[in-house]
Amino acid sequence: MKAKIWIGIVWALMSLSCGPMHTHTSTTIAASESIRQGTKEEAKLHRKLKPLLRPQIRFEIERAIKNNDSCWVVVCITIPYASIRKHELFSAKSVLHTPEGFMELSEITLNARTQTECEDSCQSPQTEIDTRSGSISYLYYSSKFIYDERMERHADISIFTSLTDGRYTFYYSPIVLPVYWNRDCRANPLWSLSESFPADTLLLTSPFESIPYLYTMRLTTRKNVLTPQFYSIM
Repeated sequence: MKAKIWIGIVWALMSLSCGPMHTHTSTTIAASESIRQGTKEEAKLHRKLKPLLRPQIRFEIERAIKNNDSCWVVVCITIPYASIRKHELFSAKSVLHTPEGFMELSEITLNARTQTECEDSCQSPQTEIDTRSGSISYLYYSSKFIYDERMERHADISIFTSLTDGRYTFYYSPIVLPVYWNRDCRANPLWSLSESFPADTLLLTSPFESIPYLYTMRLTTRKNVLTPQFYSIM
């Protein structure tokens, strides 16, 4: 029951936020992987957009480090060739969830080196992806925030993704990534790697492999990024 409640709250919050995955006009045709209506419009969307018949973007937590009262999570984003086509936008909204509450993280928007733009009200940053035929690109989402005792057990990061070309929008089923905190003393030196990063950012390489080259784009969708707005689930 709690799971249904928190998912409903998250979708409500997402509908109020801006970004290509939340921007709808009277001519937009939308469909969801979790809700199959079998309408002609939905069938047309699958023929045109082919959201399930293309290589899928994958997410994996590379490290989740707890250091005193702070946390650092790095999520690896694997982007296969042709997963995002020309004039398309892929959005991913991340939410840290526990049985007792949830906290919104940043929204990431990816495009395939096009001139596609959000509407004037859009605040979600966009990142261009350039993949060669048969190759795979990688991005690393780095997020730092203050630890809350409710994050101690059964925490996960739920990622709500969508794909749009402006005319058709497809909402994928949420991706759930379990969070296993690394408290080993050997992980403490790794924490120093995060000190030069802002609270939320995208990296071109893993911070645990080499000194990363940062994108000029920074994710700043949270006003006070180090203070978690952890909403309780009744």
